[in-house]
Amino acid sequence: MTEKIIKINKIDICTESFGNSADPAVLLIMGAMCSMVYWDEEFCQQLADTGRYVIRYDNRDVGRSTTYEPGSSHYTVVDMADDAIGVLDEYHIDEAHIVGMSLGGMIAQIVALRNPERVISITLIASGIFGSEDNNRNLPPIDEKILAYHANAAKLNWSDEESVANYLVAGSALLCGSNHKFDEKRVYKQVEKEIKRANNLLSMFNHSLLKDLR
Repeated sequence: MTEKIIKINKIDICTESFGNSADPAVLLIMGAMCSMVYWDEEFCQQLADTGRYVIRYDNRDVGRSTTYEPGSSHYTVVDMADDAIGVLDEYHIDEAHIVGMSLGGMIAQIVALRNPERVISITLIASGIFGSEDNNRNLPPIDEKILAYHANAAKLNWSDEESVANYLVAGSALLCGSNHKFDEKRVYKQVEKEIKRANNLLSMFNHSLLKDLR
């Protein structure tokens, strides 16, 4: 695996690649408030071992990519989709399979709509149909437990890394579902990495301010 920070649209985007660049490309786009480390390193390597060139990256305001002052909004989801295309350009990839989780799924759809010639396929995980509440009406609403969890963020001492780590692990546990056992130790290590590599961890909340999609 190889990590590098690239300049896209006058900002820094941290990226990492796995596998052989001659293989079909897979671009992984993570959801809101999460850096690329939530595309588990072992998962990325296993995917690459099947004959795919896998790229993951930090969206704006998370990880080692450019961050803005917490509570500010300087970009749109469309800008984030342009970042994804910029990643492909930097890696000299003409077309790729795009995989997006949550907000990443929305970004993947915009990429496909605006740049169909660059997309072989899109895979949406824990996401909905972009720009159409009517088409999403059959999806279940956000669980009250999720809303309660996020409400607790305001009470957290964000200078206490252990408390922050426990909070983030609890969020992952809520998203685990019931079909699989939650691997708390594994996720805790993942969260520790998330905290230590973040330029400004609180900037992740800027993703909640994304409104203007034009």
